[in-house]
Amino acid sequence: MLFLPITLVAQYQMLIRLGLFNSPIGYGLLLTSSVGISPLLITGYLRSIPLELDESAALDGVGYFRYLFTFIIRLATPVLMTAFILQALTAWNEVILAKVVLAQAEYYPASVGLLAFATQYAVNWPLLSAATVTVAVPIIVLYASLQRYFVAGALKGAFKG
Repeated sequence: MLFLPITLVAQYQMLIRLGLFNSPIGYGLLLTSSVGISPLLITGYLRSIPLELDESAALDGVGYFRYLFTFIIRLATPVLMTAFILQALTAWNEVILAKVVLAQAEYYPASVGLLAFATQYAVNWPLLSAATVTVAVPIIVLYASLQRYFVAGALKGAFKG
């Protein structure tokens, strides 16, 4: 029981009752519902934004929604990209949830496909290595294109001040 995540049994039962077991929609809903460390990073980052910015925007007559979308979203772009990268990495590497929730192999994500190269008696190392590189390429490209946001968001959201 230590191998399985704590909420897996409840999530499994919920998907069966909703009729979403063995469907990409149910699997996607479970992946988007796991939040991880992202809320902590985002709240830490938003607390570091000075209140004087809010007060000066109010004095200039900026409405709440304009302030939110013009100032806050642009200021929070690094931490939002950091949260996006962390969520994407978590979803991309998910194996246990996919094996439990998805019964048909055609719905499996690419990371579960790597298990096909290792059997009980042998491992095809050359093919497994090539498949691992192939599966890792999209997440490496995502990180490489967003790394400047990742570093800034992780550091700014982790410390107060």
